[in-house]
Amino acid sequence: MEKYGDPLTVYLDGYLHDIHEAEELMLDVFAYLFTKKPRIREGGFKAYLYKAARHMALRHKSKRRLMFSLDALTEEPDGQQLAEEVTGKTVKQITNLVYRGKESLRKLLEREGITNAEP
Repeated sequence: MEKYGDPLTVYLDGYLHDIHEAEELMLDVFAYLFTKKPRIREGGFKAYLYKAARHMALRHKSKRRLMFSLDALTEEPDGQQLAEEVTGKTVKQITNLVYRGKESLRKLLEREGITNAEP
């Protein structure tokens, strides 16, 4: 960690654009390597370290969503805009998810012997 910690943090910051998240992820990368102990060929530690860091950074970046602050709202947004901002889905996608969820629940209830579930 002493040898590669700082350069790896700067490398990760290039992906995340947040030095504090980059530091946290750098620690996560080293923790992963210490706990999993993957087989690394002779002389390939640095390449493996940076490859694992890049992979973790891209996964972290794809999971990270822009959050909006309720304090920044000056007026109440309409339902469609609020649904899209909170879930990252359109109203149509949410409607489809609810429909599929209800259908799955109905099938589970029928397996349990409950047949009078209303649509």
